[in-house]
Amino acid sequence: MKRTAVLLAMLLMLCSAGTAQVKGRVTSRGSGGWTGLPGVIVRLFQGSRMLGRAQTDGEGRYALETEAAAACRLDVLLPMDMFFAEESPVRPVQEDAREGWTEPFDIPAEGLEIGEIRAVPAASVSGRAWEDADADGLPEDGEGALAGVYAVLLSMDGDPEVVSSAQVSPEGTYAFDRLRPGTYALAFRMPEGALFTAAGLPGGSCAFTEEAGGTALSAVFALTEGEKRKGMNVGGFAPARAGDFVWMDQNGNGLQDYGEPGCPGVQLLLLDEQGNPLAETVSDAYGYYAFRGLRPGVRRIRALPPEGTAFTAGPSEGLEEIDSDADPGTGETRPFRLLPGEDRRNLDFGIAAPSGE
Repeated sequence: MKRTAVLLAMLLMLCSAGTAQVKGRVTSRGSGGWTGLPGVIVRLFQGSRMLGRAQTDGEGRYALETEAAAACRLDVLLPMDMFFAEESPVRPVQEDAREGWTEPFDIPAEGLEIGEIRAVPAASVSGRAWEDADADGLPEDGEGALAGVYAVLLSMDGDPEVVSSAQVSPEGTYAFDRLRPGTYALAFRMPEGALFTAAGLPGGSCAFTEEAGGTALSAVFALTEGEKRKGMNVGGFAPARAGDFVWMDQNGNGLQDYGEPGCPGVQLLLLDEQGNPLAETVSDAYGYYAFRGLRPGVRRIRALPPEGTAFTAGPSEGLEEIDSDADPGTGETRPFRLLPGEDRRNLDFGIAAPSGE
């Protein structure tokens, strides 16, 4: 029995000969300093041969059982929302990559402890593109996603530079992840024909523009390390249209009668609620006109009649599709409210020579 015990002890010594342990810790920076980072994949290589693989525990520690070897390196894969800190012994495979390698090292028979591998949290920016059905600048229950919007993240540290771009998902969401601290802005591009909703309301759209559509920019903002900036939303809606017909009211009854021709070349102005001009157009060769790409709101239309003519007035109600909507004294329609996406085609102007001419 004694001989058997000796043989077993010698066998165990032979089996353990050359076994070494490579261990260490991966930490991340938080408000309380450097704490263990769990879930990090650590692999040990000698050339292209993998000697071991481990994952950090809840305290960020790892241990790899291997043998004494020369010219080894650790391959470290961080979670998606982490960068290697500048003071880390690991260098990323490319700028801002989450995978990196240590410099080569030898593993002695007694094992080796690697210096602390440090990571810092990445920042992110996210938001939603929504269809602002009432064009009030605020996302509300029942207002769905707005498809076809592109979001572009710009670095504003120095000259503006594109960092990344993305099309919103079918749910209308977008996100830019793995961002370093810095100064940024967002640019948004609407799908063709859509207009940006008003910006600046808390929880509403962050995209400011003076244009009817196209591209809009957010205000410049600073991201701190690990910041998750949410709610960078953008709203859009379908434009409205208003117009219809200018005709020669030959019998002066204020109604479009059969055979009465359209009146081309008449200048028309779109006015806001205070009477300020917003747009202008002229009636076409057939007397038709239209103001397109309009924002919602209270509007009026004013027509400027050809010299020597005057406007006719239609009945007060009941024949809105064929009557003259002009006030004979001002050449303006009554105020009307345009809704998002509305196509209003009953704003007509009858023109006739003044009586007695």
